[in-house]
Amino acid sequence: MHRQLLRLGPLLLIALSSVSLSAARSAITTTSGSVIAYVSPSRENQQIRLVNPDGSADRLLWSLPAPVNRADGISTLSWKPDASELAFSSAHDGQRSLLASDLYAVSANGVRVRRLTAPPGPVAGRPTGTVTLRVENYAGGKELYAYVEGAPDFVRFTAPSETAWIITFTNVVDYGPGVRQFARVYNATSAPLNFQCWFDAAASADVQPGQVASAGTLTSLMNTSCPYAFMPSWSADGNSLSYLYREIDRALDRPNNIWRVASTAAPGTVGERLLNMGQYVARDEIFLLAQASPARPDELLFVENGATNNFIYRAPVDDAENHTNISLGLCPRTTCFIPGLAWLPDGSGFVFARVEAGSSLGNPPPAGGAIYRYDFASSRFNEILRVPGEAIGRLAIAPDGQTIVFERAAGLDSASDRVVFGPRLLCPCSLWTVATSGGTARQLVADGRAPAWSPAAPSAAPERRVQLPLIAR
Repeated sequence: MHRQLLRLGPLLLIALSSVSLSAARSAITTTSGSVIAYVSPSRENQQIRLVNPDGSADRLLWSLPAPVNRADGISTLSWKPDASELAFSSAHDGQRSLLASDLYAVSANGVRVRRLTAPPGPVAGRPTGTVTLRVENYAGGKELYAYVEGAPDFVRFTAPSETAWIITFTNVVDYGPGVRQFARVYNATSAPLNFQCWFDAAASADVQPGQVASAGTLTSLMNTSCPYAFMPSWSADGNSLSYLYREIDRALDRPNNIWRVASTAAPGTVGERLLNMGQYVARDEIFLLAQASPARPDELLFVENGATNNFIYRAPVDDAENHTNISLGLCPRTTCFIPGLAWLPDGSGFVFARVEAGSSLGNPPPAGGAIYRYDFASSRFNEILRVPGEAIGRLAIAPDGQTIVFERAAGLDSASDRVVFGPRLLCPCSLWTVATSGGTARQLVADGRAPAWSPAAPSAAPERRVQLPLIAR
């Protein structure tokens, strides 16, 4: 397999089920001290909260600065195997990054946040220099942002037609000798997570402490969509994360590809590509990814979009091109979308959520959301829970494998960006739990989404606050 370590640049490649509280509580026999992280409010994506599996001690872990566009907010969550950090994707600080959305990790006590993709970002305490960037705008009248890696802030301006601007960035952090720090210009009026970027491999500077360096020239002829990272998933050893990276190279027919980045990556790097979907004919976008089963540390699962159906694949992490489709048979209705996927901790299989809608084939169960358990040994799957007339989305499993926590809402979101991000619930969403063996579901959180169950009790040891200064978008 061909893999390549790359830095960022243009050549990168509601009827509810009845509730039995006593039955639900007796089913929760999880690892002592484990918690469930989730995003709230479910429509605004502003906070990461923690709650105990029995619904007690609901508390704030970390919050975005206000105001932040809901589409730029916190996305999916993933716990590090030792529960010391929680990874998430967010576009809240995209003006000061080379990506529209980055991966971050917040410590288990919420006092430290660090950027995982293209680190370290605009941090203090390092030698700094000055960088100049020439910007040429042929269209005219556009409101533009300019940024150089390591700068403390972006520059916002409107450039008249047929003009050239020289933008000077001061106090730019030096990432090290010989490290080229990229520059970009982007259109601030584009739709969230679809910003139009001006990129060029030559538009970069080797920052020199106390001196002035040039990042070259960017023009509107270099226009493309900004890249972004989403769907982080820690490796079983905690040394890296697999994630989905929407690349800026339009030669890639399917730019949502699987990448991996080290937990402590080199400055300005985004890692290595594990799977390039652009090499296949008649394939669609990957939108869901699951890694880190303790029993199968070298494997991952991912879900590919389709017009009326989604497909689950199993692959070796280090040879993701060698992936195989897991047959789920014919969809029993017109559409079968898969918004949720999680490994069983013992590696015997996985659970997945499916939303089934439309006319039926034969006599299947009523349309709606369902959770299924797939067993590798038998190559069969069995229904755990069904909620007719509703939808079930993202889900996570307790470390002992006995309980599932899942999103629940009235239906699926029909937003146009589902082509990129796959099927998602139309929130407001609530969180519920159900035993892996089946039974009655119990509401855990009235307003929340994107659950992640910690594999162990999170560390609460005090830490010195070292947090990237944030600005709202």
